[in-house]
Amino acid sequence: MLWILSNVCIYIFEMLIAYNYFYRNYSKKISSDLKIFAIGGVLFFIASVIFLLFGKEVINLSVFFVINTIFAYVCFDISIKSAIIQGALLDVLMSCSELVAIFSISTLMGIPINTYKNDILIYVILASICKTLYFLISQIVSLVVKKDKLDELKIKHVLPLIVFLSLAIATCTLFLLIALKVDLSYSYKIAIFIISLVFIFACAWIFIYYQTFIGNERKINELRIENERQEIDSKYLNIIEQNNKNLSILAHDIKNHMLQIKSMENADEIHSYVDSIVDEVQGYGYVGISKNKTLDLLISKYLNLCDGRGIKITFDVKTANLNGIAPADISTIINNLLDNAVESAEKSEKKEISVSIFKKQGHEIINIINSCDSKPKAKGDKLLTTKKEDSIHGYGTQSVIKTLKKYEGVYSWEYDEKEKIFETNVLLPME
Repeated sequence: MLWILSNVCIYIFEMLIAYNYFYRNYSKKISSDLKIFAIGGVLFFIASVIFLLFGKEVINLSVFFVINTIFAYVCFDISIKSAIIQGALLDVLMSCSELVAIFSISTLMGIPINTYKNDILIYVILASICKTLYFLISQIVSLVVKKDKLDELKIKHVLPLIVFLSLAIATCTLFLLIALKVDLSYSYKIAIFIISLVFIFACAWIFIYYQTFIGNERKINELRIENERQEIDSKYLNIIEQNNKNLSILAHDIKNHMLQIKSMENADEIHSYVDSIVDEVQGYGYVGISKNKTLDLLISKYLNLCDGRGIKITFDVKTANLNGIAPADISTIINNLLDNAVESAEKSEKKEISVSIFKKQGHEIINIINSCDSKPKAKGDKLLTTKKEDSIHGYGTQSVIKTLKKYEGVYSWEYDEKEKIFETNVLLPME
């Protein structure tokens, strides 16, 4: 009975290791952790039954590969090809960790390799060492293959957990040495048996809790930044809108101003009156060059912003106006893309940005080209932030992509190293 219980517990622990590994590298396809654990529990329970029935290492490795692949593909946002590759990688990591642990302990303690097969206590302790080592290696590997860059911040967060796993391995090794060298009573053996199993589950639980905490913290930071951005943009757009109303009133009164000037004969008086009108008009930067109110307000915003930063920005938006896109979504897309363009252009020598919005083959296309003196950091198609505090940055492009999914839109970018320009393209299907 203890052998069955031990194997089931060990396979469930392997499921938790797989969950930690895939959760660190891929987004979840199933939102509920409870459902993921239920699916994983069934899959790995089946694997434990197969191992108990056949007891062959080759069969065990094959089943382990299949189970991990299915678990990854069903529960996480991963292609079948990537799931197969990651399943094979975990298979290799598990095999290597077992070989290293068993041969190292056999050599250091001078015991036969097959000792664990006849003693349930030694089996459980050795399995705990093997699986904890496997857990440790898989976490280190996940940092390397992770889509985000490996930086000082992540190392600082993960290092205490890696130290905890290393201490768990050392503690279980000490338990094994005691079990081999000391004639323990049955109650002590049961105590060590239970502690060893609890130990490895505690490792998994701490990692799961940590990753959930970090994920929630990032979501909170993302929401906070988005809320701050929306609040600032809302205030700015309200100010621009009020300026536009004031400017409309001024335009309505321009006839009276002209009549007043016509009646004046003194040159100084005329100059003073004209200067007062000019002072009143200055600061209204609204330019209505499209038929989309939100788009025109954003154009006005970035004309003023770039003028203040010495950036030459041009807009060509006469043939498309994004009428099929909600105003809030237009603001999200344009603000995030142009914020990135302004930041890049401001650091460049040319300091230029061009924005075109046009219709082509059933799509409205947003094309933004900005000067960019240094090649952007990227991993695959994903841009990496150059800001130091990347835990609270880098959400701009993610927000754009998330918004585009609502309209089945496509985001792409490319960098011309020779011309030193960065080009962004957004394709939005027309209604």
